[in-house]
Amino acid sequence: ESKPVNIIVGSAPGGGYAVRLAVEAKKYRADGQGVETEIPVDDWIDVAVFGEREPGASPEGRLLALEKRKIDAGEAVLELVVDEAPRRAGIDPFTKLIDRNPDNNVAGVSLADGS
Repeated sequence: ESKPVNIIVGSAPGGGYAVRLAVEAKKYRADGQGVETEIPVDDWIDVAVFGEREPGASPEGRLLALEKRKIDAGEAVLELVVDEAPRRAGIDPFTKLIDRNPDNNVAGVSLADGS
């Protein structure tokens, strides 16, 4: 289960866009009776940044960056740099992990100046 908390875009040193994601991730293990217990997150999870949506392409937009990042705490701040203006970003964007609410994994970005 994951949830982007805040995504901010600013200028990257040397050009491009720095996309900063503050994320929250939780992991549960179920026993044979279906009782769930929260366990520590310690996984490599896809992190992606998407640009403008092209006709007939993914509703998230054109893929600008996709990296696996080690998430080993419930809350983490991740940064990726892309060459084109980002529109959406998030973790586990293609729902490779079991997730009861995958709709909250990717969110729109906000510019650092508040626009």
